[in-house]
Amino acid sequence: MKRKIASRKLKRRCEWCGRGFEKGDVFYHERKVYHVYDGMDEHIVGVDTTQCPKCRYIQQDRAKRYEQFQQTCQHEKREFIHEVWDYIPGEAVMEPQYDVCTLCGNHL
Repeated sequence: MKRKIASRKLKRRCEWCGRGFEKGDVFYHERKVYHVYDGMDEHIVGVDTTQCPKCRYIQQDRAKRYEQFQQTCQHEKREFIHEVWDYIPGEAVMEPQYDVCTLCGNHL
C-alpha cells in the first residue's frame, strides 16, 4: 500500500471504519487490476483499497500479535480442535486424517 496525503477532500472512505479524508489527511491506497476470463469474454476489473492510518496500524498489529500467539498456543480447549477427514485411496469411504487447532492453525 502506498502512503498518500489528500490534496483535497476525497470521496473515498476507509474500508474498515468509513472515515472520510479532508485536505492534508494521510491515507493508504492500493489498486489491484485483474484480468477475468468468463467463457469467451474478457473483463478487466480494478479493485481499490483505502485505509486510514489508525486502521492500518490495527491491521498490522493484529498480524504481529497472531504470529506471537501461534507460538504459544496450548491447544487445551477441545472446542477449537477440528478433525479433518479425507478419502481412503481407492475407496469411496472417508476416514479422519488429522486434527487442526482453529485458533493457531497448527496440525496436532
